[in-house]
Amino acid sequence: MVATSIDMFTDLLLEEISQLIESHKYSTISLDEFISSDLMPLGFWSPTLPKHEVDDMLVIAVDGGSGREELSGGGALYITRALAILSNGKKPFRALKVELTRYRSPGYLDLLRTYTEIRVARKSLNVVKNEKVLLLIDGSLFVTLMKVLMRIVKPYIKRDRLSLGELKSFTLAVKLFIELCNLLKKCNEEKINIAFVSKNSSLRILKEYLLYNKLIELNQKDIAKYLLYYPARGREYIIRKYVNLQKEHKLKYVLELILNTTYRDLHLVDDVSKGERGITKPLIVGLVNDLLERVLMKNKLYSIVKELSKYADDADRSYLELYLDVLDSLLKNLPAVNIMYLKLNPLDYALMVETIDFKYKFIDVKRNLRDLTYNEELIVCRIVKDYKSPKYYNTWLVQAHQLAKLPAKQMTQYIMLIDNMFRKYGLTIPLSRRYTLGVR
Repeated sequence: MVATSIDMFTDLLLEEISQLIESHKYSTISLDEFISSDLMPLGFWSPTLPKHEVDDMLVIAVDGGSGREELSGGGALYITRALAILSNGKKPFRALKVELTRYRSPGYLDLLRTYTEIRVARKSLNVVKNEKVLLLIDGSLFVTLMKVLMRIVKPYIKRDRLSLGELKSFTLAVKLFIELCNLLKKCNEEKINIAFVSKNSSLRILKEYLLYNKLIELNQKDIAKYLLYYPARGREYIIRKYVNLQKEHKLKYVLELILNTTYRDLHLVDDVSKGERGITKPLIVGLVNDLLERVLMKNKLYSIVKELSKYADDADRSYLELYLDVLDSLLKNLPAVNIMYLKLNPLDYALMVETIDFKYKFIDVKRNLRDLTYNEELIVCRIVKDYKSPKYYNTWLVQAHQLAKLPAKQMTQYIMLIDNMFRKYGLTIPLSRRYTLGVR
């Protein structure tokens, strides 16, 4: 019998450690000095946070939850819900959506949840009158816009391979695009501050922008051109350059950071901040995807949506045709997005905070750094005030998340309730056996 109290692999672990030490297998380029001496001078980081009194600012925090149950025959039941919490203690705003489809669609649940959140966000603004307001929405606006536009454009590109699921996602993406544009327009007209907050962003957009500028400084335009769009292209060419450089060559540091896709903006901010509080300058971003740019510069949204609406069902076609004439105007007037990273705790990653830049248009800009505006300083101050810890990163968003999330147990209860109500009307849902056994 083997004694369970003794780890029978410790000796092998020690051998492996010895081999690593002897062969220097784990030796890598040390990037600390490069980041400090070459990226910090680009002026994107400030260790000083703005300070303003923001106690009188009303916060409306929006988050959502969702669940999906796969049905027999390839269908799916989607349930999403969203909540808008008000910091003044008034009754929250709620929304819930249930969709039953005969086919599944990749990413449909995320689109539907975001759509529900944006709808409840717009609804919550109807009670705002002559107040300083900050509308906080969980998630990334930039990521959402890129996903939405891609869901609209890709089915148009591959019409000969179009599925019913992709067509359903296309229609929902158009609806979400319209809702987002209307929300941003309302905030602009009524002077409402709005910010999107992400706790764990996976973007590398700031890192690649800084490296693009460094490549231009090093007169490496043949490589820099691949970083004009996001994410970086031409990786085969870049990696060939990388392997042929001497270890201490400055360009090697730049290329390693480009090729290391697990090194994200959050890691860069951690290394720059050295654990101290601070904030990056807002990075203005727009249509930085080359595929989207090519398609949207060549084809109007009107033409894309009109073509695909031919294949939609009657209800979806009616909706799409109703908004055909305004789609290009919405895209043309869509404001740019500002991305900044707010470091508030040495034990926590930075928060990604996105604001809206109404001075620039989304389709006209790529990336550019600028200073904080006064309104952005107010937004940052309120977010700083409501930060408590890595777990409670924002008092109101965490509360909205806790109340809006849809746990598996509650999803099961919803499904059984829906099934029971359908049965009362002589209808059935093709649920899996584990549910039908529970409701008979």
